[in-house]
Amino acid sequence: MEIQSHMVPINIHKTPSTSKEITRTYYFSLTEHLIRILQNPSINSKLYFGPGVYNEVCEEFWHGNLWAESPLFGQSKIVTEKGNFVCGDFICYYASNNNVKYGQIRSFIMVKGILKARIQRLLTFDEIPLHFKSQDRLMNASKKLWMLEETILPIIDILNIVDHCIIWLEDNILPSYYNFSIAEIIYKFNNRWKIHPPFGIPVLKFFLDLYYDDFGTFRNTYHSLGGVYLQIGNMSQKLRKQLQNHFIIGLVPFGANIHDFIKPFLEEVRQLEHDFVITINNKKYWLKGGLGIVTADLPQGNDIAGILRHNAKYGCRSCYAAKEDLTNISFDTILNSRYHQITNLQFKEIQELNSNNARIQRSTELGLRGPGPLDPYIHDRHLHIPQDPYHAVAGKVARFLECTCSILTSQGESSIIQYWKAFETPRKWARLPNPIKHRHSFMISDVLRLSMILPFILKRCLHSGTIKSEYLTVTKERLSLSHQNNVIKKLVKTWALVAKASKEIFSTIILQPGYYDNLSQMNIMLFLNFGNLPNLHINRHLVDHARNYGTCTNMSVGIKEMVHRIFKGIVPHTNKHNLELILLQQINTFQTLRYLANGGLDDQGQHSTIFANIIADPKLKNLLSGWYIKNHNLSIHSNEEESLDNDADNVENSVYSSYYSMDQALLSTHIHFYNVASYTIKKDGDYQKIEVHIGDIVEIALVENESGFASVDAIIKHRGNDEQDYVFIYITWFEDISRQDELLLCPIYQLQKDTNHSWYRIRPIFTVKSTSEVLFVHNCDSRCTADHHETSNFKQNISEAKDISEY
Repeated sequence: MEIQSHMVPINIHKTPSTSKEITRTYYFSLTEHLIRILQNPSINSKLYFGPGVYNEVCEEFWHGNLWAESPLFGQSKIVTEKGNFVCGDFICYYASNNNVKYGQIRSFIMVKGILKARIQRLLTFDEIPLHFKSQDRLMNASKKLWMLEETILPIIDILNIVDHCIIWLEDNILPSYYNFSIAEIIYKFNNRWKIHPPFGIPVLKFFLDLYYDDFGTFRNTYHSLGGVYLQIGNMSQKLRKQLQNHFIIGLVPFGANIHDFIKPFLEEVRQLEHDFVITINNKKYWLKGGLGIVTADLPQGNDIAGILRHNAKYGCRSCYAAKEDLTNISFDTILNSRYHQITNLQFKEIQELNSNNARIQRSTELGLRGPGPLDPYIHDRHLHIPQDPYHAVAGKVARFLECTCSILTSQGESSIIQYWKAFETPRKWARLPNPIKHRHSFMISDVLRLSMILPFILKRCLHSGTIKSEYLTVTKERLSLSHQNNVIKKLVKTWALVAKASKEIFSTIILQPGYYDNLSQMNIMLFLNFGNLPNLHINRHLVDHARNYGTCTNMSVGIKEMVHRIFKGIVPHTNKHNLELILLQQINTFQTLRYLANGGLDDQGQHSTIFANIIADPKLKNLLSGWYIKNHNLSIHSNEEESLDNDADNVENSVYSSYYSMDQALLSTHIHFYNVASYTIKKDGDYQKIEVHIGDIVEIALVENESGFASVDAIIKHRGNDEQDYVFIYITWFEDISRQDELLLCPIYQLQKDTNHSWYRIRPIFTVKSTSEVLFVHNCDSRCTADHHETSNFKQNISEAKDISEY
């Protein structure tokens, strides 16, 4: 792709004295990115350009409300025998009881392959809650309706739409004719109803996800660059998690302002909003779309939205919560929401003030810093720039960790470190830094992973001698507990709930806001200095953000920040001169090679045959698609090769019969044992490497999408009658005993007894599931120590907390 450039001013107060007042900055064209994506067959075939989709399990952007309701991305119009209907139209329709109701079309969505309409209901006077039926509202009630704000909007069949209805929203200009008027909105807060004052060419609608963040380029010298990246929301979540699908727009030079840098990109966004036609493979496409979401970490997100940062008195970009109300669960976030059009009026009011001091004072009163760089190009700054759950959750956990460490005695610190060193973490995890001595240098992924295992560590090591006595005494009295041990149990359980909440935030099913409010109150009760933390307040908005964008994972910046690591790895291998251009040139080369390897078109409109021939090479293909075993010259037996006994012979015969349809008697009775086996599979077009070690706890695929858990006791290779090598694992199954740990809130399993042969203990290695989202740890009791688990206690805890450090 062609690297383009333009000149931007430099802030001389942030740069060395030798810096110039103006510099050249480099960037890639948005249009060229979109054209290359459409010319790439490995991506183009997986893009989604249809209407919003209703799904109980939300993963993609098109599962959220924003996609379905925005004319830039979803389907905005239908044509029926009764006329044309577009999103936003007021209609009358038949309800399930065949009564005529009134509503507004919010979106057209696909429900199990059938196009339907999602409706925001309009209530008549008879339908509003009883305590709202005053004499004032009764006047002219036959000409009035009330708009109902609901969490889950009803969905109706297209055939049930009767006709258009002319509605006057009373905050707009009075029309010459209308059927009904609406002056108030009814909504529910804290379980109480309240009232709020009120062509033939394929069209490809692109959902753009823009990410901006600063990162340091050198280890010992402060020299930051601003990374501006692009993702395409039309890609599935799986594709968007891959670093290769993060497209660089450019790097903001050190000392330059994002306002100046991003102007060429925003001009292209404006062109995209107004549609244009491109030709790819001699076929015309009508491209349209726009900025669907702008992601950034917490402070820079506020900068882009034009809101003061979170340490200000009014630092929330979604509502007017003051510092003292951040963890006040009675604060009505709906009534006090920020609205785009009102914020515009506030900006105008500030600009019209005469003196600079007056403007600063009024800005502080409203929590505003000034219009952001994207203001002319986004349709709602408070909707399109959601709070970042990745930093919000990690910041909350880090504060809770700091509070916990502050109450530990020296014995408690040593005990946690001792149990942490011996804890059975997953093999794929990198070693975590010391949670006591090095917690201030934790990366976000370290914090989130520690939150998963710390409840188990605390349960094993905490007692009255590990926590400061004055804290135990004061907290026991404040919480009216009967014994100091109950304070410790309360602390462990709260940590378990924090881990569970962190997992739920990134799941496909979001809990209700009250869950996070209750958790915040538990944290505050344990540590008084935990109150009025912005990260806790943000939890209340994440639920609404998740509904708009499908899931919190879609608006997290965890993987996007990994792109910074690519640039930081390149910097030491450059001459440090004109870094922005050098980094873009190298990334441009990488992206071009990847594009050609995926079968993209070259400059002459031809598919590249060079990379196709390389990929088709039989040796490379065998390396990518075949499985192999790594023998480390170690075995679980003294001899590498042994003969099958009668019982094992019968089991292997059953396995061959069940999985390979081989019913003959085995000719070879020799088996080989290994410590580790690894193989590569191709799943959904991607290669995945699976590695199994002795002692691993794996998830085994069973029939009808079910699975079970087992411990790997041996890895076996056997030569079948067809002279092919077959690999099996010898396992011990886990049994669910239908019990749950009272503190850790995790189900308890136990190992299957040797006398229990209800399930085969020899399975082909390919039955191991490629990804397992569970972690087993020993269910310790008083007989266990940090370095030794009581072997007679076979019960295991299973942590249902997902590994959220990748988000």
